[in-house]
Amino acid sequence: MGLRRAGRSTLVDDTAEKIRQMILTGEVKPGEFLPTRRELAREFGVGISTIHEAVQSLNAVGLVESRPGKGTWV
Repeated sequence: MGLRRAGRSTLVDDTAEKIRQMILTGEVKPGEFLPTRRELAREFGVGISTIHEAVQSLNAVGLVESRPGKGTWV
């Protein structure tokens, strides 16, 4: 049905949180590019579409900026 139960997270949420932690811990600093979506997918063991959705959610809250053909940076 598309509804989530309270207290449960999705793969996209979990992936977005991993990327967020990379930023908060300083692994990727403001102004730096994130690894490519393909590299992140391989590192986290998820599909490219999961990375894409996770990056979109982080972009929506202003944590990253993404430009097609350029990459995604903090």
